[in-house]
Amino acid sequence: MFSCIHVHTAFFCLPLMIGVVFCAVLAAVGSALGGASLWVIVIMVFRKHDVPLVDRVAIFVQASLYVLLFLISIYGLIAAFRRSQRNLKLFSILQSIYVFISLLSAAFFFYSLLRPGNVDETRQCRLHVDGEVETPGVLSLMNVVCEKGTELLAMKITVMAFVLFVELFVIYAVMILPSLIEEVEFGQAAKIPDDVESLRPHFKKRTSSFFTSGTIGTLAKPKPYGM
Repeated sequence: MFSCIHVHTAFFCLPLMIGVVFCAVLAAVGSALGGASLWVIVIMVFRKHDVPLVDRVAIFVQASLYVLLFLISIYGLIAAFRRSQRNLKLFSILQSIYVFISLLSAAFFFYSLLRPGNVDETRQCRLHVDGEVETPGVLSLMNVVCEKGTELLAMKITVMAFVLFVELFVIYAVMILPSLIEEVEFGQAAKIPDDVESLRPHFKKRTSSFFTSGTIGTLAKPKPYGM
């Protein structure tokens, strides 16, 4: 996706490898927090309350994508520590696919948060949440899901900012991965002359024995006529 972009450092000062590891760690932590929060909503609200289909699909898809991002980020960390060109290429492909899908999912999720809703629907949702949930943080998050339109706008903006924050680090990782893959490829190519040099003494030994043993003279000496 960003193969035409070539950089030598990440965040203007870090080596590319450290930059990719940093982005992967943040993506893993962010996806774990976001995914856990959304799956709590799925388990505690969806099973007992008739949430509109739009909200149900938006939250379920976003929660599933966070699980996928967590797995991709862990794979990326392993690929980065191993400095495997093949694994880094696969990590880049997976990240690119995720970015495309997650941007669509985020837009749908934001629409679910901000869309206008029915007053009775909101009231029933709030009554269910207030009666079932006691943890303040979880209660606040579920109220964000219940309220529609511009209600609780500050909290909705916070949720949207968190989603975009994780997304930006994933996109940045996709941007610098081609440069890291190229750096790893050049590093592997630089090791080839060393291997060739290590084989050269054996080659010299064999060729010198070939010349000193008289093999060349034997081959070059003509045979007498008639023999």
